[in-house]
Amino acid sequence: MNNRCQTCGLLVELDITKCNRCENSASQVQPSFRALFYFFDGLIILLKNTRLLKLSLIPLIITFILIICTYAGSFFLLFQGLDTFLPSNESASTTLNISRYGLAFLGSTVLLIISFFLFLPVSSLVCIPFNDIVSIETEKILLGDNLSNENQNSLSEIKVGLKEVFKLLAFKIIIIVICLPIFIIPIVGQTLFLFILAMVTAIDFLDIVMARKRYSLSEKLAFVKKNFLGFILFSLPLVLLFWIPIIQLLIIPCYAIGGTKFFIQSKK
Repeated sequence: MNNRCQTCGLLVELDITKCNRCENSASQVQPSFRALFYFFDGLIILLKNTRLLKLSLIPLIITFILIICTYAGSFFLLFQGLDTFLPSNESASTTLNISRYGLAFLGSTVLLIISFFLFLPVSSLVCIPFNDIVSIETEKILLGDNLSNENQNSLSEIKVGLKEVFKLLAFKIIIIVICLPIFIIPIVGQTLFLFILAMVTAIDFLDIVMARKRYSLSEKLAFVKKNFLGFILFSLPLVLLFWIPIIQLLIIPCYAIGGTKFFIQSKK
């Protein structure tokens, strides 16, 4: 296992516990229950920092445009299909016209619901290049500006990084597949599965900073294990806030910021 700075997670010499930047840092390990509030900490930091706010708004605007265009295109294809199979004309029966309008309403509603649920995964993809910058800026706010040792320019480091991305993705898929039977448990099954799904998603927000620190999958899992109670509490707001339309827009930037703060203030 690599020896890392106990504050920022940067690789250090074996006999050193903190890097030069963090040795005089006021940041300390926080109690586990504090992780429940990192989303709200992220919101406060976001609103106070103009640069972070701009970096967060750009991908959200892009996502809005993509979702609206997709919805409009699907809406157009829906009515094209209805015009083909259920043409509207004066000679058509009342039942046929009612069926046509009913299907149009149902189809439009389904498309709207799908668009709503697509927003978070689509914005997650759009936000990928922005989240790393948001995380770096957050770390500068918390610890200082010196991040020069984290640059990853060599081809070998990029290959290792991509390898770790796919390993984490495979791990998350395996967890979700294994936990699928929980969904069919009466009464509590759906809630439990949603919470597990939230925990799997929460790993992504921690991975933003851990990937930059060149953590391997085993190190990432060791971090989660060491801070498991905090990780559960960190994941909890994700389950609750996902269903609130306006707040949903803030999940990605606030969790990117909160995840960085959680990482810095947790055991390494």
